[in-house]
Amino acid sequence: MSEPLLKVENLYKHYPIRRQNTLTKYDQVKAVDGISFSVDEGETLGLVGESGCGKSTTRKLVLNLEPATRGNVFFRGEDIFSMKKKELIQFRKQAQVIYQDPYSSLNPTWKIGSIIAEAYNVHRIGTVKERREKVLALMDRVGLRQEYYDRYPHEFSGGQRQRIGIARSLALNPGFVVADEPVSALDVSIQAQVLNLLKELQEEFGLTYLFISHDLSVVKHLCDRIAVMYLGKIVEIAPTEQLFARTSHPYTQMLLKAIPFPDPDRRLELSALEGEVPSPINPPSGCRFHTRCPHVMEKCTQEIPQMVKIDSGHEVACYLYE
Repeated sequence: MSEPLLKVENLYKHYPIRRQNTLTKYDQVKAVDGISFSVDEGETLGLVGESGCGKSTTRKLVLNLEPATRGNVFFRGEDIFSMKKKELIQFRKQAQVIYQDPYSSLNPTWKIGSIIAEAYNVHRIGTVKERREKVLALMDRVGLRQEYYDRYPHEFSGGQRQRIGIARSLALNPGFVVADEPVSALDVSIQAQVLNLLKELQEEFGLTYLFISHDLSVVKHLCDRIAVMYLGKIVEIAPTEQLFARTSHPYTQMLLKAIPFPDPDRRLELSALEGEVPSPINPPSGCRFHTRCPHVMEKCTQEIPQMVKIDSGHEVACYLYE
């Protein structure tokens, strides 16, 4: 079996914060608290969870935008936290990101031709004419007219701005793209267009995606596997079809029930997630989800459950499956 493109091992990220009414004592925000997963070449892994569960922090860590508290991230077998300057430059070319907000992620004072061409300028790729030709080709591929080259971001709709962001992420021909909630700020009809575009680009360029979202209905149509994250930990991971056919962790089941269906007969079945997400400064002992779980047992409050295999490629961290 070939080595995964991206491999995350026992990854932690704790942020120190000063306690109230003291200048010397600190607490820690446990944003990511011991997660492990891998992404194979050419696949799409969905990372799903509520706001504040650590998804975006995970994105920063796997792109080496922040140092980890401890743990490792391997890209094509190389530890990204141990890379020297030249190795890091090559990694930056191979690993790109599509941001959540198509408005704030684009410099409002730059024309979109300059925004997309920035990567070529930073890495000194091609002449001015060659860079323009590359940018125009990318714009055409993501569905933007070439006459838009000299327009500013405020002249575009949200969907068009996200296409600009996608074109920018593809400028250096990366192998790995992290898409951080890329459609959450868009209308539903535009979401479908952008998701279809991402799928087409993946097939055309052989891309590998880490697709971050809070919406299971979105990742269902794009992802090969799904990892469900809650309060800094991964609680379930499985191939997409298996996850929806045999949703195992109580948290995943609650996320699934929260998906709205366009069927009047099913409206009464819709249920919102109950309770508030606990603070990552002082997370619950034992299973992080036990304060909201309808199946909580005494053991859940005392010991952290480990991931157990319940089917081929399907793992869950829950004492219901010991």
